[in-house]
Amino acid sequence: MPRIEAGFAYDRKDASAVLFGGANSSGAALSDTWVFAGGNWTNVTPAHSPGGRSYADMAYDSLGGFILLTGGYPFQTGGETWKFTSGNWTNITGTSHPAGFAAAVFAFDSKIGYALLFGGVKGGAPNYQNETWQFTGGFWHKLALTVSPPAQCCGSMAYDAKDGYFVLFEGASRSGHLASYTWTFS
Repeated sequence: MPRIEAGFAYDRKDASAVLFGGANSSGAALSDTWVFAGGNWTNVTPAHSPGGRSYADMAYDSLGGFILLTGGYPFQTGGETWKFTSGNWTNITGTSHPAGFAAAVFAFDSKIGYALLFGGVKGGAPNYQNETWQFTGGFWHKLALTVSPPAQCCGSMAYDAKDGYFVLFEGASRSGHLASYTWTFS
């Protein structure tokens, strides 16, 4: 089915790519799970899955061997955290977590073993965020940083294992597209 704004991550343990949700051509949120392996897409949607959403953030936890999913639109789904492993979703939402956001950037530090989430929107544009959250050991922690990128959404972030830092590239803010905009976090 055609879709936009789906969550997507590569699962190194299973050598497959996992796609979740998104929105169809009418804008309705989807809640299906697809796995791409061996050149083929397979619908593996289990009975217990996250609710339909677009703009969810996904990252592969290389230490735990599972995919993390958080955030998304509609915003009431944004406070949930799910893990996907062996074809099943498990809700692992804790008491402290980023709530009600979509379109943040999310990546996993394979050296130290934590996921980092930055930005997104709460309650819709133009309510851009510049919060930084760390997910480690099954818990979210909001980081109090003295310097951070401006509030934004829709950028790209990856972890550079060789140099030991996250790289955040571009995005959108109240002032528009953040072209050639790069930040690092370590």
